[in-house]
Parts: sequence; structure tokens; C-alpha cells
Amino acid sequence: MAFVTAIALAFFRFDSIAIVLPALAVSLLLLLRRETSAAQAFVELLIFTGLLLLLGVQIFFLRDFLGGGDYYRMNTYFKFFIQVWTLFGIATAVTLPVLWERSAGWQWGWRSAWRVTVAVMVFSSLVFFVLGTRARLNNRFPGAQPPRNTLDGMAYMTVGQFSWENVTYDLRYDYDAIKWMQENIHGTPIIAEAKIGYYREWGMRVAAYTGLPSVLGGLHQSEQHFPQELGQRDGLVNQFWFATDPGRTLDLMNELGIEYVYFGQIERALYGEQSQARFDALVQAGEMEVAYRNERTVIYRRVNTGN
Repeated sequence: MAFVTAIALAFFRFDSIAIVLPALAVSLLLLLRRETSAAQAFVELLIFTGLLLLLGVQIFFLRDFLGGGDYYRMNTYFKFFIQVWTLFGIATAVTLPVLWERSAGWQWGWRSAWRVTVAVMVFSSLVFFVLGTRARLNNRFPGAQPPRNTLDGMAYMTVGQFSWENVTYDLRYDYDAIKWMQENIHGTPIIAEAKIGYYREWGMRVAAYTGLPSVLGGLHQSEQHFPQELGQRDGLVNQFWFATDPGRTLDLMNELGIEYVYFGQIERALYGEQSQARFDALVQAGEMEVAYRNERTVIYRRVNTGN
């Protein structure tokens, strides 16, 4: 019945469901066998669950903020597919050695053909680690390559560039500034950096790499706090970045508890030179000081905060 249904679904161009449904039916029949051992039944349950997830995402999706665009099923797809890969990976890792041993009793021709096929598939799956990694690095860093064989998760920034809104930023300036912060700032003072997302816009990078608390982030904040709380603080942070009066800026820093202001390429592109001028005026007034500077990044520190 499942195969007949699959043919009908393929005719109506439901190709993915038509492929998964027969495999799901076979895995269910195997799972329901009474003579199956507990260990084998567990492996079959992993496969059945993975196939069930594959079928489910073809029919259902979680409605989220992408619901109105072409990618309305994207989050459902890639997040559930991670679970499918995990289930299939565990099942395969357990099953292959067992099948390899059982194949010893097969006829020479079948045994050789099966083992060669498995060896070729395993080898093919490992090619990516050598060739794929190199290709990805060449694509991401067409010029100078970042240091390799290092545990420094920021090493890519020494040669990397980031493009957003048709503007390209050299990450080495952020790298140098963040390294200085990691080595010289102690405790957990609140920092202010660009109020945009981290996922694609490169905001929150200072908080992410230093562990210091940011005055307000842009990464799923609306999913973690009550809207009225977020809205109130968001309004204050907007005033802080767009205020033109140094005195008002200082009042907002006191209210929000900001001790450090990170003003780099992203901040300059978002808020303009006039925004930075306020902090320079506060430096002249003795209310702030320049804690660090390179060609494209300045870190300002609040004076007389007791830290």
C-alpha cells in the first residue's frame, strides 16, 4: 500500500514524500518483528525515527518570522535535519561493523562487491575533510590565509573581511582591539557596541569574544524578554547612539551603566562621525578617556566610575 501511495505521490510531484514513505514503511515492518533483539530494535528505532522526521518536515513546519517569505520552512528544515543526521549517523556507526562481520559468510563475489562498495563510500565521505576544507578556506580567504593548527578562534580575523550593506570591513582592526580588551579589561564592566544582530551583521562581536556584558544585543532578544522590557531599554540605547549632546550621552551612560564604548568600523558606518564626536568631546571634558586606539577602532572608557 505504501508503495502504491508513493507512486501516486510521485505522479503529483510530491517527490520527497514519495521517496521517504516506502523506506519508512519498511523500517516500521522491521521494527515490529518479534524475534528482533533489543540492540537491533534500538538501531531500527533510530532509523525509523529519522525517516519519520524526514517525512514530517515535508508536511508540517513551524511558523516563525520567516513565514511570509520564500524561506518559510527553512528553520524547520535545517534544525530537524540536524537531528536526522545524528540518528542516522549513530545507526550507521553501529550497523556497519555488524554487517562487515556477517559478510564473511557470503559468497566471495557478493562479499567482495559489498565490502569494496562500503570502502569506497566511507573513503568518499572522508574526502571533504581534506579537499572540502581547503576549498572552503580558498573561497572565504582568496588572498592571505589565516593561521592554521591553532586554538585561537579569532585567528581568521587577522586576514578576513566582512561585507554587509555593500560595505567591506577589515576584521584585523577588530581583532587587535578585542585582543587588547581580553588582556587588559578585568571584571565585567558593561560595554556599548553597535546595536545590531550578530548572526549576519557582525554586531555583538565584542561581547561574544570578550564575554563582557553588552548594554543591549540584537540576537533574538525579543524571544528572551518581555516585549515591554525590551522596548523600554531599546529606546534608551537608541537615544544613546543617536544623541548629539555630550551631556545627554553622559546621562544615558550613567543610567545604562555603560563603562566602555567600542567605536569601530561598524559603529562608524551605522551612526556616523558625528556620533563619535560626542565621545571625543567627553574626552576633552575629562569625563571619558581613550583606552585604546588603532586606525579604525577607538575604545572609550568612562572616568571616575570606580572600576
